[in-house]
This record gives sequence, structure tokens and C-alpha cells, in this order.
Amino acid sequence: MISKKYKLRFANKKDIPSLCLFDKRIAKTTTIDFYPLHSKENFERKLKKGKLLLLLDKDKIISWCGYLFPVKKDFEKYNISKKEGLKSAFLFGTAVDVKYRGQGIQDFFIKKRIEILKKKGCKKILITVNPKNIFSKINILKNNFKFVKRKKEKENYLCFYFLEV
Repeated sequence: MISKKYKLRFANKKDIPSLCLFDKRIAKTTTIDFYPLHSKENFERKLKKGKLLLLLDKDKIISWCGYLFPVKKDFEKYNISKKEGLKSAFLFGTAVDVKYRGQGIQDFFIKKRIEILKKKGCKKILITVNPKNIFSKINILKNNFKFVKRKKEKENYLCFYFLEV
């Protein structure tokens, strides 16, 4: 259970400079395999296409995550039909400040996004993880996601998982 002193809210365009600074800090403590550096344009695109959630400690970003709902493309990649995409979501990018790791923040974010998406009528949630990222795999499996496939994307492998809600 995460601390009650942390504040959860949706990100907006005004948060992009802070997200970029946070991202640079994270990139210094996390291997590129697990965490590619995001640009200002990348965060703008994520905000335009999906939603970003922020976790703050005294107005300082300590973690962020995102989701896309509904899934509007890449149906074959996720083994879903176009029709299923209308009721499916994709969870992406959980990043936690190194000082706050080990407090259950990633697990909290998975559960929070499932809760939000259920209320929106989502029926299937998709997620990918680098197979070397053991902590993420543990959290995904702990939340009842089922393994779909392993596929090479760019220079890394990704494991695809889904959850029926």
C-alpha cells in the first residue's frame, strides 16, 4: 500500500516540462532496455492519444504511468480484432523515482488503471514488458494478466499480456 501523503492526478500539457526533467532523472538510474528517454514531443503525443497519471509527493512528480483507451490501431500486434479494440485498452510506461521504489507504486498504478478502465466499459487490457524486467513481470502476473506471446520489436524482445475485465 502506498503512502496516503502522495497525491494522484491526471497530467496535462503544463506538466510536460516537469515530466521531461523527471524522465532525465529516471534515465540515469534505469537501463535503456527498461526505460527509453521520452522527449517533449513524445509526452505531448502520449497526452493527445491517451491519459497520463501522476503520483506526487509535495507537488514533486515521483511516478507516472499511462493508458490508451480505446485501442484504435495495431490490432494484429495485440492479437485483437478491430471490434475488440473499441473495448480494449493498452497500459504503458510506468516510471518510478529510484528513491520511491519498493513501495508498491507500480502495483498501485496497475490496479488504479484497471479500476478507471472498468468504469469506462473496457473489456480487455493489454500490456507489454521487457522480459528482462523481472519486477514488472511479477506485478503484471500478480494482477492476473495472462501471457500471450513474446516478440522482437526493434532491438529488444517484448512479452505481451492481457487481462479480461
